[in-house]
Amino acid sequence: MNAIECTGLSKKYGEFTALKDFNVSVEKGSVFGLLGPNGAGKSTTINILATLLTPSSGSAKILGFDVQTQAQEVRAWVGICSGASTFFEDLTSQEILNYYAMLYGLGGQARDKKVSEVIEMFGISEFKDDQFRELSTGMRQKTALAKSLLNGPQVWLLDEPTLGLDVEIAREVREIIRRMASEEDVTVLLTSHYLFEVEELCQEVAVINHGRKIAQGKPSQIKKELGLLDVISFTVNALDAKRLSSLQRLKGVQAVHYLKGKMVLKTMPSPSVVGSVVDELEKRKIRVRDLEVRKPTLEEAFLRLVEDA
Repeated sequence: MNAIECTGLSKKYGEFTALKDFNVSVEKGSVFGLLGPNGAGKSTTINILATLLTPSSGSAKILGFDVQTQAQEVRAWVGICSGASTFFEDLTSQEILNYYAMLYGLGGQARDKKVSEVIEMFGISEFKDDQFRELSTGMRQKTALAKSLLNGPQVWLLDEPTLGLDVEIAREVREIIRRMASEEDVTVLLTSHYLFEVEELCQEVAVINHGRKIAQGKPSQIKKELGLLDVISFTVNALDAKRLSSLQRLKGVQAVHYLKGKMVLKTMPSPSVVGSVVDELEKRKIRVRDLEVRKPTLEEAFLRLVEDA
């Protein structure tokens, strides 16, 4: 079953088109990445799915519920958090969570249990009695993320959830996202400019630019379709480097460069190419150091897509 379905989804503000004919299906229990430059339409899509914006045309469904005609049902199953969440500055984290739990209809022991659960999940017990104005960026974001899980959502909409967080807290947040999808079967729609975390977390991604989808698939599939090359590099002395012109003739090797003691090969992404390079080095009895194979990144694929769009 697909947890999210968008069909021909569009949003216009006067003459400006923020989103144009956007189509996507997100499988239940998966982490799906929505990528694009600033102003591409990512937050617009998130806000439509959260029923905070009305689309100009097209349709969107959450767990089969239409975001326009069944907004109340959608809100019951959706949690949303952005990297710029703000709350009442004078309230403590626990007071904020209690307040929103009451808005979700939780009361008495059920509210206390759920608030305690999310406080423990995000490790904010030590700061739960501090006013929001006194919290660090990391603790503020943890409070916002905890709030977004109070209603036990089955679809979690995360718009830049690790924006501005230090390395340790960002890692904690990514682990919670991973666990919610794999253990709780929660569907996560994630936007982020940190493409390494998208590649780490997401089974599938869609790239949008100027409101239009320009690519969709598994990160590995997108990189393969773009023909991005592996890079094999190693340290070798200048005399031996001159004996390695034969590397250029190996199947799968696209380019060979020698610069400042480093031999750099751009190759097709195949283990057999690496094996052929190693065999050639052994055949010629050339000793090398620091041999490294670097795979293309999702960031490189993203930049190529946006530049070509």
